[in-house]
Amino acid sequence: IQLINREQHFISAINFGVDRFVTPLKERKDLISTNDHRTLFQNIDELLQLSEDILEQLLQNDHDPQIHFASRVYLSKSMAICAAYKKYCNGLKRADCVLVIGYDRKIYEGSLIFYSSLSLFSNSII
Repeated sequence: IQLINREQHFISAINFGVDRFVTPLKERKDLISTNDHRTLFQNIDELLQLSEDILEQLLQNDHDPQIHFASRVYLSKSMAICAAYKKYCNGLKRADCVLVIGYDRKIYEGSLIFYSSLSLFSNSII
């Protein structure tokens, strides 16, 4: 039962992230490029689908002892789990760079706007 609860919680958390960030940011080309979006959110759909498949299989169990059935479910998905998380982990450094560069760019753009406004203000006083 704990495995089922954990899978359900994980799926809910990913769905929240997708609904709150992935989908809205995909529409906002003014905030993030398509390439940066792909880099940031990598294979989130694959990870979600994998967890949903595992949960579905866990919920189908009505005849096997729970621990044996659950271990068979995870074992049957072990290659897919490892491949999906390897892909995710390999992309983390690039995703971090996108965030840092984007954040620095926003600070730089904000500084330019601030200093331009300050310059205009200063010139209007003089």
